[in-house]
Amino acid sequence: MRIVFVIGNAFQIFGGAAISTLDFLRRLERDFGHRCLMLSRHPVPRRETIAGIEVAAYRDLDELKETVRRFQPDVMLGALANATDALRVARRYRIPGFVHLHSYEFCAPTADEQIQWGLAPETVFPPPAEADFVLRSADGLFACSRHMQRRLEQQHGRRADVLYCDFAPEEVLLDAAGPRRPEYISGICGYRHKGLEVLLHLAGKFPHQRFLLAGALGTDIDLSYRTRLAVLPNLFLPGRMPIKNLLGRSKIVLVPSLWPEPFGRIAVEAMANGIPILASYTGGLQEILRDGPMALGNFSDLEAWETRLRDLLESEELRAHYAAEGKMLARPFFETHSTVALELSLRTASAARKPDLNGRKIVAFCGDNDRDESDALVNLRWSEILAAKHPVAPSFRPSEFDVPDFIVHHDYKRHFTEFVPPDGGVCIAVRTSDFGPYPPAWAAKINAEFDQLWVHTRWIREQAIASGIDPERIRLVPLGIDPAIFRPDGPVYPLATKKSFRFLFVGTAVVRKGFDILLEAYRRTFSRQDDVCLVVKDHSGNAFYSATYQEEIRAMLRDAQAPEILYLDEFEAPNTIASLFRACHVGVFPYRAEGFCLPILEAMACGTPSMVPNRGACVDFCSDETSFLLPALRIKLPVNRRFSLKIGVEEEIAAVDFCEIRVETLMRALKETVSLSKEQLKRKSLAGIEVAHNEFTWERSAAIVARLIEELAERGPAVRLQNRRREAEKAHKRFAAAQRLLVEALARRAAARADESAQHL
Repeated sequence: MRIVFVIGNAFQIFGGAAISTLDFLRRLERDFGHRCLMLSRHPVPRRETIAGIEVAAYRDLDELKETVRRFQPDVMLGALANATDALRVARRYRIPGFVHLHSYEFCAPTADEQIQWGLAPETVFPPPAEADFVLRSADGLFACSRHMQRRLEQQHGRRADVLYCDFAPEEVLLDAAGPRRPEYISGICGYRHKGLEVLLHLAGKFPHQRFLLAGALGTDIDLSYRTRLAVLPNLFLPGRMPIKNLLGRSKIVLVPSLWPEPFGRIAVEAMANGIPILASYTGGLQEILRDGPMALGNFSDLEAWETRLRDLLESEELRAHYAAEGKMLARPFFETHSTVALELSLRTASAARKPDLNGRKIVAFCGDNDRDESDALVNLRWSEILAAKHPVAPSFRPSEFDVPDFIVHHDYKRHFTEFVPPDGGVCIAVRTSDFGPYPPAWAAKINAEFDQLWVHTRWIREQAIASGIDPERIRLVPLGIDPAIFRPDGPVYPLATKKSFRFLFVGTAVVRKGFDILLEAYRRTFSRQDDVCLVVKDHSGNAFYSATYQEEIRAMLRDAQAPEILYLDEFEAPNTIASLFRACHVGVFPYRAEGFCLPILEAMACGTPSMVPNRGACVDFCSDETSFLLPALRIKLPVNRRFSLKIGVEEEIAAVDFCEIRVETLMRALKETVSLSKEQLKRKSLAGIEVAHNEFTWERSAAIVARLIEELAERGPAVRLQNRRREAEKAHKRFAAAQRLLVEALARRAAARADESAQHL
C-alpha cells in the first residue's frame, strides 16, 4: 500500500503526535513493506527525511491535491488540525480516510475549560461544522488514549478504537552500559497549558538544582516567556533534543500539564528508563500512571509540586521506588503492537474501496441553476452540456468542505465583494458591468482572487480593461442558443391581435434596456388605427430589478387612441418564447447597456431580425446583414459616487460608459420597417438564422468553457501561486522577528549568567 499521513504543525511544534506518527510510518515501511509519506501544512516549501520517512510541506489545499495525485495513495490518515485537509482530499478522490485523535481539535474544550486548562486566549479550535464533517467522513477513527476515546463519545456519540503509541526500544531505551549524566530536572513543557508556570516556579524555588527545558524557543516554547526564562540562571535551554539525549541527562522528568494531556508520551519514555517522574494526574496520563506514586492529583497547586519535588530530591529511596514503579507501568506500552492493528484496518479499507484519482474535473458553480434569471439559465446550459459532452462534472451549491478543481462564480443575486474564495481550486469570475467600467471594488477583487474573468462580448472586455482588470485574465465566452428550440420552423404563439405587423420586445421593461425610449417612440409614431402591434414580453418578477414601466404600459392600454400593445408578464419556457419570436416580424431592443442581450440572438435564430443600437454588446453578433443597426450616442463620463446595482447592492462607481438611441431615430426606424417588403425582411431573417445557428450555440459556448478549463488546468492556479509567495514572505518575516526576539532572550540569559559569575568571584 501507499499511505499518506497528513498532520498539523510537523514543521513548527514537533511534539508527541508527530513522533508517534513517524514511528507508525517507519514500522509500516519496515515491517510490512508499505510506502509512506508524511505531509504537513506549512507556508514555506520544505521536504526532508526524518527517521527514514519522507516528510514534506504543502502550502494550500491545491498543493496537497497535487501531491496526493502524484503519490497515488491507497489510504490517507489525518491528525491534529490538518485532518480536515486530509479528509477533504480523501473524499474528493474516494480514498479511504482515517483520523487519529491526538488532541482536542475535534473534541473542543468549552470556554470555561480553555481557561481552566491554561490555554492561550487566541487558541482557536475548528468550529462544530468542521468537526462534524471530519468525524462523519472518516472511514475509521482512532484515539491515542481511552481518555480521548471517552471524550469523543461524550461530545459526539462516536466510537473510536484506542491506538496507543508504539514505542521502539532502540529509539527510547538508554544503553545500560553507556555513559549517562543525569544532572537535570527536565521537562518538555514550553506552554502554560503544558505546565511551563510549574517548571518556572520550581526553578525559582530550587536555585541550586539545574533545570532543563527542551524545545525550540518560539515554537516548542512560548516566546512571550522569554523575559522570565532569561532571569533563571539555573535553567538550561538546549533547543530540540533527541529523546535519548534528553533522557540521558535527566535525573527527574516533570510532566506538569494543566490541561488533560491527550496521552503523555514523555512519561512512558522516562519511566521505561527508570527515571523518576512527577506528573499531573489528568487526561491520558491517568492511564499511564494508574495508581502510581508519581501522580499529582492537585496538579494546579504550585506548593504541592514544590513539596513533592523536595521529597523526591531528598530521598534516594523514594527515587528508587519511583524508578521501579515507573518501569513496571511503562512496560505494557512497549507491548501494544498498535502498528499491527493499524495496518490491518488500513489494508481492509484499501481492499474495500479503490481511489479514483483520475476522474472528471469538478467545476463548482457559485450561483444558481434553478432560478428564472439570466445568470442561472446560463449556468444551467453550461452545466448540462459540460456533463454530457466534456470530461467535466459540474456541481452547484458546494459545501465549504468540498474540493472542486474549478470554482465558477456566476451569481448576480449575492454581493460579489462578499464572496470568499474557497481554499482550493482555480477561481473564475463570470461577470459583466453593463453601464461601463467595473466598480473599483469588483476590479480589485478579480485581480486579487480570480485566475480568469469570463465576459460575453468584446464590449464588456473593453470595460473590464478600462476598469484596471489585468487583460491577461480576461477571456471571451459568448452565450448561445439551443438550435432545437430557437429555430424558424415550429409552433407560433397565438397572439390576441388582428394587426398584421407585430413588433416585439423581450426582457424586463426597465431604463437599462431602453424601454422608456421604445414606449415613447412607439406612441409618437403610431395610433390605434395603424396596422401595428407592439408585443411586450416583460419579466417584472426578475429578482435583479425593483421597478419596471408597468404603470405606463397600463396607462397606454387604457388609452383608446394609443397604438395597440399586447402585454405579457409571466415567465415562459424557452419553447414558448421561441413561438413568440416566430409570431412577430421585428424585434425592438433599444438598450442603453447590455452584457450580451440573449433575446436578440434568440430572435435571430427564430428568423426574427431586430432593431438594435450600433454600439455595445450586440455588435458581436449583429450586423447590417442580420439586423437593423440604429445610430446610438455613446455617453461616457466620470461619476465617482455610489449606485444601487440591480438587486439593491450598492457599489462605488467611478465612471459610466453606455449608449442611447434618440427617440426620433427609433421613430423613423419603426415607420420605415413597417413599410419593408417581405423579401427585404426575409433576407435579414435568413442571414440572422445562419449566424445564430452556425456561430452562437450553447454547445459552442460550453466548448469554449471546456477549453478554458483545460487551459487553466495546464497553467495551474496562478493566483494561489501568488498567495503562496506572499504567505512565504510573511512567514519569513515572522521567523526573522522571532529570531530577533530569540537572540535578545539569549543575550539576556548570557548577561544574567555573567552577572552571577561575577558575584561568585
